[in-house]
Amino acid sequence: MRFAADLGHMFQVHPAPERPQAAAEAGFDGVTLADPYHLNAQAFRDDLTLAGLAGASITAPPPNYTGGVPGWIAAPEAQPRFERDAQRALRYGQVLRPSVIILDPGPAASASEETLLKNLHVVARLSASQRFALDCARAPLDPTFAAQVLAEAPAPLLGLLFD
Repeated sequence: MRFAADLGHMFQVHPAPERPQAAAEAGFDGVTLADPYHLNAQAFRDDLTLAGLAGASITAPPPNYTGGVPGWIAAPEAQPRFERDAQRALRYGQVLRPSVIILDPGPAASASEETLLKNLHVVARLSASQRFALDCARAPLDPTFAAQVLAEAPAPLLGLLFD
């Protein structure tokens, strides 16, 4: 079993550039960081490499600093900015090389199954090699629909995350 330190919550006594080394010294194999978008991705990747750590996961979408809906892959109202945000998350993923990018579907109240499937196709078109996990805890999916998502998802690198 391999453990990853969540640098968004752990080692807060250290400045961000020192957290990977603190995680390595504490015995972790990798790190997860839900919101790496405020960091210089290459500098953070260098910090991980120097500490001998792997990137376990990041979460997408990047924060919406304009106050919009916090998730977006299943939210019809976020559709106008979806592809731009997905591209930004993938750019960070290319540099940080996380094992998986966790996709936040958005608030359950605004979730649309049609929008979710459409946007999974967009993500697959943008990246054929990145692994993704749809965070089912953020917007609970009906088990039947979750099976449909996996069956209809265009990318074989999609999983479901029940955290």
